[in-house]
Amino acid sequence: LFTIFLKIPFQRDLTLGSELRFGFSRGASSAIVTLLILLGFGATLFVGKKKRFTKDLPLTVLFGLLVLGLCAAQLLWLRTVDFLWPMLIAAIAYLHGRHPTVFRDAKRFLLPKFFAGSFLADLFIVLAILQSITIGVIQISRDERRSLTPFRAIEAVAPGATVLNAAWDSFPPFLALRSDLRYATGMDPTFLHDEDPVAYALIAQFEHVGTESLPAGTWTEQLLDAVPSDVLVVRNQHPKPIDALKRVPRLQLVTSTGSFAVFRVRW
Repeated sequence: LFTIFLKIPFQRDLTLGSELRFGFSRGASSAIVTLLILLGFGATLFVGKKKRFTKDLPLTVLFGLLVLGLCAAQLLWLRTVDFLWPMLIAAIAYLHGRHPTVFRDAKRFLLPKFFAGSFLADLFIVLAILQSITIGVIQISRDERRSLTPFRAIEAVAPGATVLNAAWDSFPPFLALRSDLRYATGMDPTFLHDEDPVAYALIAQFEHVGTESLPAGTWTEQLLDAVPSDVLVVRNQHPKPIDALKRVPRLQLVTSTGSFAVFRVRW
């Protein structure tokens, strides 16, 4: 937990992957709405039923500290929302369980009178909580780039091979297409830095492969020494590194279709 929540998010000198950026940004809007609802519940109980609010003070304080701590962590690492979201739901369930009328009281306390008792108020709150999820599903379903077609280059790999997929975020579609293979990377590469800084640095330098400062042969040897593999898969969007890798004796180009180039490693 120390590594996930504190060590890696604070390492701003690294090239943080998309999963380790900071702030209440993409995908967190539903959590923000839920946090506002929780704060509304708390304010309603504190103002209207102060004695009942303090009845279970230790447990209330515990939930408060957990929520505040995760909100602070969210400012450093956006994937904290995966922990913050269920904690907010648990805190709301706790308050509602201890005070069954809190939802009704909160609507009366926070919403205009003409709107508070309406079914539309309940519908509005539910839609506000689910809006980022709904929008995300719609965007994904209409995004042509989400097709598996660009990832089908992995189908050219021999069964049972160990794949060094330098494009770490391609792991989910690769696994969907070829679950029989073993993959070297599947998480944000920043996590790799903590376990193997050399491998992390080599993968991060892929765009510079083939330059005078980073010959393709040297890069390949060092990377395979750090992460022994049967197959190397890299993105096809950088032609210079791909052309340089084609000239490396240890690598044999299997396919270069779609968004990826697949090389078989000669041992």
